[in-house]
Amino acid sequence: EFLLGHYGAGAEVPRKVAIGRNFPGRSALAASLEEIRGGPVSLFVPRWGEYAHLVEVAAKNLRYFVEISELSRARRGELSAVFEELGAALGLGEPPRRLEMVDISNIGPKSMVASLVVFDDGVPDKSSYRRYRIKTVKGQDDLAAVAEVAQRRFSRVKTAVEKKPDLFLVDGGPNQLNAALRKLENAGFGGQAVAAFAKAPD
Repeated sequence: EFLLGHYGAGAEVPRKVAIGRNFPGRSALAASLEEIRGGPVSLFVPRWGEYAHLVEVAAKNLRYFVEISELSRARRGELSAVFEELGAALGLGEPPRRLEMVDISNIGPKSMVASLVVFDDGVPDKSSYRRYRIKTVKGQDDLAAVAEVAQRRFSRVKTAVEKKPDLFLVDGGPNQLNAALRKLENAGFGGQAVAAFAKAPD
């Protein structure tokens, strides 16, 4: 399947293809490769030398790829269950696949910054990570900082510059949650799913 997928995707089929000693379905593979190539293809089993080494390396890489793929499928299954539980707990219509989380940090007595991390199907989407320097808030005001980040983030979603999350998580409790909800409702995102999370104490 791997060879047919590789050559069927447009890679040039060579006249000779080295395969492993116990390769199954040799006749069917040769016929399929000949059809793709439009000419004869010879399959051979190298017993020593460079080709034998390449076949051995390819077999090891393929086994590794299969193992990783199986682990990935298992992990996706576990994550799907987590997303379903999270969606049910929050009363969402569907499991949230894209999550954005905002964390507010204080820098000295007068400055604040916010970090936004994004997960897509449980995988960090680092290209979507953002860092905001709070501009409109004087002093330490977490509620106003959360509201500012929500407004700035969704102004880019509104203009289709960035994707809309399935769930927007803010750092804090009910007060921070309500601040984000009010700002999003005023911006036209009243239906956006929002939740608050409190960091565990050190």
